[in-house]
Amino acid sequence: MIDLDPRHAAAFINRGAALWALDRIDDAAADFDRAVHLAPTDPVALYNRACALHGIGQDTNNQHLIRQAIADYEQMLGLIAAGGHDDVPSEWIELAQSYHNELLDQLGHNAADTGAEL
Repeated sequence: MIDLDPRHAAAFINRGAALWALDRIDDAAADFDRAVHLAPTDPVALYNRACALHGIGQDTNNQHLIRQAIADYEQMLGLIAAGGHDDVPSEWIELAQSYHNELLDQLGHNAADTGAEL
């Protein structure tokens, strides 16, 4: 599908999910990023990119990626709260809220550990 229409966000989401399943998280993140650029108000694209950045950010202790994951979770949850996105599984919404709070707590602890302010 991507070869036929490289502007099809769902194709990048699907390929990203397949790459994720193959434990190719960096490649999956790149596809999810492309999907968000193509469809910036798609909560599924935002959720998937947030999850990928969350994982990579924690594995590499990359604060920038963790902050981007937080922003993606917030945007995704905001879009859902605004309505019109009934296709997002309730489990994803609950996970996004939980992951969002976990990352905020983690950043708070990291800032307190280093004496830095957020």
